[in-house]
Amino acid sequence: MSMRIVVMLMFGGLSAGAARHARLVPLAQPVAQETELPDARTRSLVREVCAACHGLDGVSVSEGIPHLAGQRTLYLERQLNAFKSGGRKHDFMSVIAARLEPSDMTPLARYFSEKGPLPSAEAKSPRLPQFARTNATLPVDFPKGFTRYNTSEDRGLKSIMFAWANDAAWNSARAKETDLPVGSIVVSENWRARVDDKGAVLLDAQGRMIPERLQSYGVIAKGQGWGDGIHELLRNGDWNYAVYNAERKRDIETNLAICFVCHQTRASEQYLFTRSKLAAAARGQ
Repeated sequence: MSMRIVVMLMFGGLSAGAARHARLVPLAQPVAQETELPDARTRSLVREVCAACHGLDGVSVSEGIPHLAGQRTLYLERQLNAFKSGGRKHDFMSVIAARLEPSDMTPLARYFSEKGPLPSAEAKSPRLPQFARTNATLPVDFPKGFTRYNTSEDRGLKSIMFAWANDAAWNSARAKETDLPVGSIVVSENWRARVDDKGAVLLDAQGRMIPERLQSYGVIAKGQGWGDGIHELLRNGDWNYAVYNAERKRDIETNLAICFVCHQTRASEQYLFTRSKLAAAARGQ
């Protein structure tokens, strides 16, 4: 399994297929010629939300994401409405469409339809700069100053994830504070499980999976103003994300927009999928 799939599963509980969409082409500056947009809201949605995955001109940023340019207006409008109603489900689009207004659907569909003709399958757009850069970093002395608070296993994926919180996050959770403070860092340490010569997962004497090979780190960190510049539909407060490989080198090809989309579903839990587990561990429960 690729490092990206493991990390994105940790961040947002994604399917392996959806996590493949995180892979992007190298960063470049958009050079699109925009179709006239009818209003400020549609301009904002296209430039700051839709373009994160589908490109400013409807040419997607990854081969796992469909092009929108040149698709029929009615088809695009119906898909947006289906995602919003729940009639069609998708790890990312269901989250985004749920936050769109009914009045957004037609202008968005018309805009991308008029960007035709449909591009070639190989065509790709550059990523948006705000989802290529990040303020989140893996501390050089990790795990010093961190407490491990949760272990999760996936026997189907043969993976193990250890969740760590730094002192700022741990002490805040122990004090039962509602909001984790600026300076909080949560790290996922993602391992490949040990298997036998037939590929079956091996277990220790306690029935737990055995970590064998470190694959990646996922970092979510909070800083003052770090959410500035992110559209309200994607912003996760002041949290930022980063992905590192086993050698602790940051992966600069991951589409961090996906992290923001998935963590939107945990807004009530400080955008953390393991917020309740952190609270329970910090309070000794």
